[in-house]
Amino acid sequence: MKKVSILFVIISSFFIFSCERKIEVRTTPELTQIFNTQEIENISTIVSFYEDRLKKQTNSDQIDSAFYKFAKQNVNQLQYDMSGFDKESLERLYSHIDSQIYDKIWEENKGFNYEINDSISFQNIAFEKKFMNYLDLIGDKNPKIKYVHDKIASLGMVQGILVNTLYQDFDEEGRNGKISTNIGDFNNRVIVAIFTITIADNICRDKMIQQQKLEMQQSEKAK
Repeated sequence: MKKVSILFVIISSFFIFSCERKIEVRTTPELTQIFNTQEIENISTIVSFYEDRLKKQTNSDQIDSAFYKFAKQNVNQLQYDMSGFDKESLERLYSHIDSQIYDKIWEENKGFNYEINDSISFQNIAFEKKFMNYLDLIGDKNPKIKYVHDKIASLGMVQGILVNTLYQDFDEEGRNGKISTNIGDFNNRVIVAIFTITIADNICRDKMIQQQKLEMQQSEKAK
């Protein structure tokens, strides 16, 4: 019986491994100018995760359709619907990418929340690291990305309005408010993926803080 159980585990593990979808590694001249081969592979994993979760959330087969549906649901709203990006799925993503590429894209900002009397952290775009250099390079030819890069550089943090910008058409005179009907080239896919994941991650963290706050209030009432 023990041999049968071991054999079953081996077969099951092989089946899961063999059925895991292989990530398509894509690149652009701009990516190769900033990142090395291994980093680009990790970025492809990030993009694949974002697009898979977005298609699942919007019940879409194609990424352009998912992108448009998500934009219609979220652009200019007070709160984002990030139901496709939960804490567990984000943690799985981070476990599948190299910590060094994480640090070249994101950073952890620390703070203190007096309502829960505890330290907190939130995710942000890493300043003066490779991803910001990549945004700067893309911004030379793309006014929308230049706007996003400059806002991050001046504000020092990702805000929802910047994600709104990435889901809208943009011209040299500024945002025209029209929702984009397609996600654009691979550079745009990379940038939208990373910014959307950043917002989703911070929403998950805020939910944990609110839950902790609620538990503290309930504990106080029970005394």
